[in-house]
Amino acid sequence: MSKITVDTVEPATGTSLTLGASGDTITVPAGATLTNSGTMTNSGTATGFGKVLQVVSETKTDTQSVAGDIGWTTVIDLAITPSSTSSKVLLIANMSASADYRYSAFKAFRDSTGIAIGDSAGSRTPITTPISANSDEPSQSYVMRSTGFNFLDSPSTTSAVTYAVKVTSAIGSASYITYINRTPGDHDAVYTGRAVSTLTLMEIAG
Repeated sequence: MSKITVDTVEPATGTSLTLGASGDTITVPAGATLTNSGTMTNSGTATGFGKVLQVVSETKTDTQSVAGDIGWTTVIDLAITPSSTSSKVLLIANMSASADYRYSAFKAFRDSTGIAIGDSAGSRTPITTPISANSDEPSQSYVMRSTGFNFLDSPSTTSAVTYAVKVTSAIGSASYITYINRTPGDHDAVYTGRAVSTLTLMEIAG
């Protein structure tokens, strides 16, 4: 096997450089880093990058009631241990919820750090996604909504990390409640449903 050591490889003519020929395999060994600062076009088959390395999932089947003005309360959480510091973690969350009134929201966390959130300009609260309030209409006591979101995170660690979806209920009043997996009325009748909330984590090769 031959070895060539260089700092820069440039095309002899034009602006295109081709590595290998049809049928060849080009390997970046374990521990090495291939950095692309421009545009790389792959006309063959690339392995490793973007590969799903592991999947873990959690389903919440019980109901939960969260009073307002108590900060962020965990709805569902799940741990994953990335196999490489270059790995990404894809969060796929789907929450079933209802709210008495006004402002309620979900927020994603990696350990104690909020992720997938908006900016906090002024006194605004950065959140991941809002929960539509059911308002004061009596018919809304039968309504439950599904709220989902995806987020690709870069934990940059090989230690276990815990991802969580937390909820905050109506800010300013403890009398307003957010309900998980149930309607506000939760009537004991066939026309009243109870649902599930799920969180899935996928480690993606970086």
